[in-house]
Amino acid sequence: MSIVMHGIRRHFSLPGALLGLVPLAVEFQSSRSEALHMPAPPYLLYIPLAASVCLLMHWALGLRSSGRRLGLLWGAIVFSTATTAFSVSYLYGYVQAELNAGESYRLLSGIVALAGTSALQLVLACLVHLAHERTWPAPRKGAALVVGLVLIAGVGAAAEHTMRSLAQPVQQVFSGQEHPTPDIPGRLSGDVQALDLPWDRMNGLEPISSGLLLELDDGVLAVSPETAEEIWRYRHPGAVAQSFVSPDMSTVVVELTPRGSLEDPEQVTSRVTIDAGSGEVLHTVEDRQRVLESLSAIDASDEGVPFEGENVIPVTGEHPPLAVYGASSGAQLWTFDGTPECAPDTSRADNVVSSIAVTETQVFASMYCLDNGQPPDLLTSVVHAFDSASGELIWTHEIEDATQSTGGVLATSFDGSLLYRYENVSRDYFTLDSSTGQEVGSGHWEGPGPEDNVWDSVLGEGILLNEGQTFSLTDASGETEHILEIPLRDEDGGRSWPMSATEEALYVVDWKPGAKAPATLTAYPWDGSEPSIVENVFGRDLNSKEHAGVHVTPGGVIVYAWDDTSYTALVTVT
Repeated sequence: MSIVMHGIRRHFSLPGALLGLVPLAVEFQSSRSEALHMPAPPYLLYIPLAASVCLLMHWALGLRSSGRRLGLLWGAIVFSTATTAFSVSYLYGYVQAELNAGESYRLLSGIVALAGTSALQLVLACLVHLAHERTWPAPRKGAALVVGLVLIAGVGAAAEHTMRSLAQPVQQVFSGQEHPTPDIPGRLSGDVQALDLPWDRMNGLEPISSGLLLELDDGVLAVSPETAEEIWRYRHPGAVAQSFVSPDMSTVVVELTPRGSLEDPEQVTSRVTIDAGSGEVLHTVEDRQRVLESLSAIDASDEGVPFEGENVIPVTGEHPPLAVYGASSGAQLWTFDGTPECAPDTSRADNVVSSIAVTETQVFASMYCLDNGQPPDLLTSVVHAFDSASGELIWTHEIEDATQSTGGVLATSFDGSLLYRYENVSRDYFTLDSSTGQEVGSGHWEGPGPEDNVWDSVLGEGILLNEGQTFSLTDASGETEHILEIPLRDEDGGRSWPMSATEEALYVVDWKPGAKAPATLTAYPWDGSEPSIVENVFGRDLNSKEHAGVHVTPGGVIVYAWDDTSYTALVTVT
């Protein structure tokens, strides 16, 4: 028996010490694998090293002498007990707020390893401690040890719970792999993949460079249309989230406000800028601004520090007519009150900005102007181009000999190099070089005009217009290049026509509203060739209360369904 005890004393301390490196190794491997994971807080991963140091010193000193060294063993027991309780409580906290049932154990592999190794360190430290006893401890002594361990575990769990109650930890999930920007889809292959998502948590969908962004009530989640798998996630349970996607779709800004405090102007808001491809956090700002949550909540007196090259949020109003804020910093970058050539005309409306468009580097605003200080007989609208960072006026564009310039609708090309201006009263259009303001093309739109002022840029080149079942695509200069007549599928025309477009095809999802019927996705090539059709795209009938929609994103086509309360289905088609 003494030989066994001597072996335990001599050989169990070193394995226990080495166990402290396991959570670090697991976390290191997870961070470089293709699998999604949630990074563990560094302070948690290093706690087991305290127990490891105690066990390592106990082992090293044991090589020189046979003393009991109980202080080191008790140190290891205390640290490993507290760490086990802390990590288990940490896991429990994430389980309570997880997005999908059971995912926390998979995403938090480092914390799972931490809980397991700390428990093993505790067992080994206790065995070494018992091996130092000449006889087995009396029941009273064993009970005292158990009570002590329970108390220490309680302290560890209480400490974690207190930290979590003060600030709910952010759930940032990503993989160690970079996700290249997928191609804009061409023809449909008919490969349909359904996504299983927390429908009651979704508020919206937006295309991003890596695929599709799902806007959640407390954060955002990116999905690859090619694989129908999650790419990255950023959530803050207990918060209310608003999001903004940059014009080039390369970054996402998430604004988080604690739930229940939206009416409190002193409540601190967190604004996080995320790389859309990798999920990496680029900037984090805490202030009292609510740039995305509500334009009325923006405080021009907040002295935020702008970030170089950040995207902007333009806000229109009466005084000033135009103010621009940093989407990431929340700082007011500049305001515009007019020029000697264009004094804002507020005689017909408080808001003198009739249309606005934004690119990565410029802000375009169509403004009503006075005529020599007086309201003109006819509305006069001048397009102003500003540098988005400085507010410097780069150029203006005014229609010569215009009978009435209402401001119309502005849109930019997909790459931001062209600005399209459409006057919906006169039906005149102008294509402008966005850097100089020079007219690249102009004309009078003779065909079907924009329905509800739809004058939208597409993924690629050109502008999409729609009137009834007639869809038109222009070339880069605004000239009509393709016209499609989409046939009705029944005589009464009782159909909805959600659509999205690229420079290669028009994607339409067709279903019978108010009836139980399947939905069909059709891709109509602009060159007039045979359309691609995916029948019953959801694999089931939509009920009478469901609606359908479609988004074209890099990597695929997204078709989704929703009812009066939430999203109900989402599929990717490649």
